[in-house]
Amino acid sequence: MTSGAAQEIFQAPPPLVLIPKEESARLATARDAKARLRLSLELSDARLARAEQFVGMQRYDDAVKELGIYQAIIEDALHALQSSDAHGNRQRDLYRRFEIALRAQLSRLEAIRRVMPAEQSANMRAVVRATRRVRAAALNSFYGHIVIREPDDDEEPGDGAEAASEQPGKRDEP
Repeated sequence: MTSGAAQEIFQAPPPLVLIPKEESARLATARDAKARLRLSLELSDARLARAEQFVGMQRYDDAVKELGIYQAIIEDALHALQSSDAHGNRQRDLYRRFEIALRAQLSRLEAIRRVMPAEQSANMRAVVRATRRVRAAALNSFYGHIVIREPDDDEEPGDGAEAASEQPGKRDEP
């Protein structure tokens, strides 16, 4: 192999996306949707903090395990919100609180993603993509219709801006 040849990067196995029994039992004891969401956000924040600690100690496999649990918690929180019996403004407030918390957590996830080694890049992309998907679902549920449409994996980020400028009736401002 020559010195200019690219090195082959092996991908780490994906993390298990599951909630531990202790945390699942705590979530099951929540008395209503508001209490369950509050507990879910507390647990997800704790898992994210532990992942940040592991990254600081360069224990990347442990960090990814924590992020797998984080992903399971936020997906479970979304399913619990969607199946809750809260209606009207109360449910809208829960979706809003959930979306705001996920927005803050996404910036922390991006910071973790930047320092992760290349072999964990696929796992980090999956966690960030899942968090964005859950956030978009929460935001869309808040408004009652589609506000954020997730781009396809093969769609370039700049495609939406170009398509918007090509629409008739819209003019570019100088």
